[in-house]
Amino acid sequence: MIEEISSQNKFPLDGVPCLEDLLIKHFYNIEEKISRADSRKSALGVVNKAISNFKRECLSETLLEFLKYDMKKLVGKYWKAR
Repeated sequence: MIEEISSQNKFPLDGVPCLEDLLIKHFYNIEEKISRADSRKSALGVVNKAISNFKRECLSETLLEFLKYDMKKLVGKYWKAR
């Protein structure tokens, strides 16, 4: 009986993308895109687009704030603030 319940509930979120899938979908090669941007403004545009698209699919404000912080540091690595 317990085995039946366990197997039935093995994937309760079937069809819902997991966090790793969302991160790959929206941030794959983001560092390369930032480094190859024509300007800091362009790099920030790449980041803002990725974050905006990610935000539509992820409801975690905490994770979103961490990503914004990390992306700001990554932009700073290639494009110093002027």
